[in-house]
Amino acid sequence: MKPIILMTTLLFCLGMQVMAEDESYLVDDFSAPGQSSVSHWDLVEDGVMGGVSTGNAEWSQHRNKSCLRLSGNVSTRNNGGFIQVRRDINQSLASIASEYTGIELVVAGNNEVYNLHLKQKGLFFPWQSFRTTFNTTQEWQTISLPFDQFTGYKTSSSLKPAKLNQLALVAIGRDFEADVCLASIRLFR
Repeated sequence: MKPIILMTTLLFCLGMQVMAEDESYLVDDFSAPGQSSVSHWDLVEDGVMGGVSTGNAEWSQHRNKSCLRLSGNVSTRNNGGFIQVRRDINQSLASIASEYTGIELVVAGNNEVYNLHLKQKGLFFPWQSFRTTFNTTQEWQTISLPFDQFTGYKTSSSLKPAKLNQLALVAIGRDFEADVCLASIRLFR
């Protein structure tokens, strides 16, 4: 192969590699040991508001993949109805979020519907968020959630990805046994 063709081919392949890597931005990866820390995620139960739901968040294994597992009993008694794991989003991640289309999850679960909630600066009350739902199966699946799919809850603000400061994986709204595993989460284009 002539040197110029070889160089052109090499540059093209390297360019494709850079483009492919730039198509997403890793937020957290529980499937690779040492990539994330469960300590970045907080478990919150509705007991903070008088509810009786109970939950657990832990490192786990599901179908040969490491993950953050949210499990527990969601109960609507006493005006409750949720358990969640949430993490803060730092300013450097928020500042690039608007360059992406949305959030991509690699999840598996117990065939139930779960939520992803986003909070941004300016939402002061704990119940305010931008929300979307997704279905789980027992098999691992990649779910893409575009930012324009999230709807405001108890806010008239519009979602501004550059102002994000928190995200949460949530089991909410009805009486059921929650069991959902999150292997990774990333921004996607």
